[in-house]
Amino acid sequence: MKSAKSLIFSSDREGMPNVLLEALALGASVASIICLSDPREILGDHYPQFLAVTNDPVALAAAIKNSLKTDLNKSEEILETFEPSKILQRILVLGR
Repeated sequence: MKSAKSLIFSSDREGMPNVLLEALALGASVASIICLSDPREILGDHYPQFLAVTNDPVALAAAIKNSLKTDLNKSEEILETFEPSKILQRILVLGR
């Protein structure tokens, strides 16, 4: 995966789509359908143009094209959100 240029995430359902975070960490472009794990949590605020509704190949093709022509300058900001220490802080807040 470290030499991949792009990741197309087309699962109908996943747990947490870590593969999207892994691809961004490696500098690959990403495109995804909006499945039950809801990759909008990862991409929605920064790269909504990389998302496509399920069962719409035209929308997925557009998301792929958008991802290939977009600079991924917001990847670090996305990855910071999912750092283990930040996730732990959110979990601790839920327990209060």
